[in-house]
Amino acid sequence: MKWPVGITAKKKYMSKTCLIAAFAALLPLTVSAELADWYLSGGMSYINSDSERSSDDLAPSIGVGLMLGEFYGVDLQYNDYSFDLGAAGDANIDGFNLTGRYYFLGHSKTSPYLGLGVGSLKTKGPFGEGSDSHVDVAAGVHWLFGDRWGLRGELRHRFDGDNDALPAGDEFGDLIVSLDLTYALSARGRTAPRRMHRNRLPEPVSESKTTFILLSDEDGAVGRVIVSTDAGEEEISQAGYAVDVASAQATPAKPKPADQAELNRVFGAVQGAFPETPEHYQLYFEFESTELTVDSKQQIPEIMAAIEAHNSVEVGVVGHADTSGNPRYNLTLSERRAEAIVRMLVGMGIRRDLIESRSDGENNPVVPTADNVKEQKNRRVEITIR
Repeated sequence: MKWPVGITAKKKYMSKTCLIAAFAALLPLTVSAELADWYLSGGMSYINSDSERSSDDLAPSIGVGLMLGEFYGVDLQYNDYSFDLGAAGDANIDGFNLTGRYYFLGHSKTSPYLGLGVGSLKTKGPFGEGSDSHVDVAAGVHWLFGDRWGLRGELRHRFDGDNDALPAGDEFGDLIVSLDLTYALSARGRTAPRRMHRNRLPEPVSESKTTFILLSDEDGAVGRVIVSTDAGEEEISQAGYAVDVASAQATPAKPKPADQAELNRVFGAVQGAFPETPEHYQLYFEFESTELTVDSKQQIPEIMAAIEAHNSVEVGVVGHADTSGNPRYNLTLSERRAEAIVRMLVGMGIRRDLIESRSDGENNPVVPTADNVKEQKNRRVEITIR
C-alpha cells in the first residue's frame, strides 16, 4: 500500500525493541568505564523531508544518554510528529534513534562533535501503517552551562538506503535541525573559600601599645589577619609575625617576627596543649588515571611509618585533578583517586574509621592554570596525618 506524496507502508522493520536491546548491550561497557555520566535530553527538531514526501515538520523529542569517558557519548532519543495529507487526513510518525557521538574537545564547556546513528520510523495514517529503518550522520556543538545543564545544536542527515521503501525504487533522505537541552544527573562539587579575619582596633583604654600576633591553627593551617586603624591597615599572613599599634589613630607598624621569648611567655601553655603538628604528603597520579607515579609509590613506606609514629587518630585524604576536561568529570576522577588511596591504606592495616576522605575536583590547584591545562602537580591526593 502506497501513501500519497510518495510514502509507502511496506513492513520492513528495525523494531523499537531491537533498538532498546542494542542500547542495553552497551551498558556493560559503560559501567566498566567508571567515568560514564548519565544525562537526560529534550528539545525540538525541524525536519525537512525530501522531495518524495515534500513535507516540513516540527518534532519534539526526549532522550537519555551516557558519557563514556571524556570524548565519547551515546544516547537513545524518541520523537513524535504528524503531517497533513490534504483531503486524505493526517499521518503520524514516531521513531527512535540510537546515536554515538565523538566530542572533539572532550568535556570542555564548548565542544563540536560528529555523530553516527541508526533508527526506526513508524508511520500511521488513513492508508495503513508501515516502518522503515534508517542510518544517520550528524554534526553539532554542545555548550555546557551551570552545574548540570547543557545546550546541544545539531544538523542531521537521515538516510534510508533500501530501494523498496518508496515508489520508483527511491530511497529517502531528510535533513533535520535540532536544539536540545541536556541535564546531567550528577553535579560538580563546591569548596568553601579560605577564611580571612579582619580586626578593627577598638579605642584603647590606656597609652600602652597593642600587639597582634598570628599563630597557625592546630593542623598547621595559616589564615591572615588585617589590623586596621583610622590611619591605615597592615596584613599579617605569616605565622609567628606581629604588628604593633600605639592607638586607634596611629598607623599600624609593619609586620615583623614576634619575640620568641614573649611568645613562649604568653602562649606557651596554650601551644603546649596542642597536639603534634600534622604531617602532610602529596601523592601524584598519571594523566586521567588512578595510577600513582613511580616516585609517589616510593613514598608509601614513609607515609605508613609517619602514621605509626604519630599513633594517629585521624588520617585525612583529599583527591584533586587538573583542569584538563569538564569539571564534573574532574570531580569524579578526584573522588576515584581519593578512594584508591583509602583502599590502599586500609589494605595496609589502617582502620577505615580513622580515615576521612573527600574530593575537590579541579578546585584548589597547587599550580593555578587556565581551563583544559594538563598539570602534573595538580593531579594529586593530599594526605594529612594527625
